[in-house]
Amino acid sequence: LLYAGHPSIASNPLALLLTVGGITGGLWLYRFDLILTAAGFALALLGMAYLSFMRFTQDYRISPRRIEMITGFLARSSNEVRIDDIRAINVTCRGLTGILGVGTVDFFTTGDAAEVSFRQIWAAQKVKTLVRRLQDMS
Repeated sequence: LLYAGHPSIASNPLALLLTVGGITGGLWLYRFDLILTAAGFALALLGMAYLSFMRFTQDYRISPRRIEMITGFLARSSNEVRIDDIRAINVTCRGLTGILGVGTVDFFTTGDAAEVSFRQIWAAQKVKTLVRRLQDMS
């Protein structure tokens, strides 16, 4: 296995803000009101639950011969493409997360629709370079 990844938590700034703000607010409000403290921690827990669900329901893998995207929570499904069959790779990095290197990598074999997409991953350009290097070796 050459690459194993998940969507980046940086791609969901609202959930990150909810988590950090809930923890900070809960700690700050502790001396004033315990109900508001519990509400702040509940918001933080909600943000962390969303980030965990988003992150752990999508797995991206690259092996020396195949690229695979596995999605789902209870019922898992997968899309797989042989590296030799890939004709085009598109990388899209937008906004502030794009500046940080978070982006989407689309792998095309035939047609106009991407067969496999690695959405909102760290170092999207490095993943493209890895796949191109694997194509050159075969």
